Amino acid sequence: MRIDSYGKIDQAYNTKNIKNIKNPNKIKGKDSLEISQNGQSYHMIKQIMVNTPDIREDKVAQIKDAMNSGTYNVNNEELVNHIIERNFEARV
Repeated sequence: MRIDSYGKIDQAYNTKNIKNIKNPNKIKGKDSLEISQNGQSYHMIKQIMVNTPDIREDKVAQIKDAMNSGTYNVNNEELVNHIIERNFEARV
């Protein structure tokens, strides 16, 4: 392959003008980042959720104490209603 017009290629890439740049690495402006209010709220809520335990230890301890002392009673009707409500809502 023969390239006859090297000058035109040189002009296209403008390689001669690179020598005239004093400091090509110098940054003229500063980058900035702005986080929206929604983004800030999302981050705050995420941090709260990360720091909140999945298991409520105080509630578990209260139920264990009631079970060990024999005072823990389950209302069967409330339990059945709760199970039906949860399953019905999950399907809707």
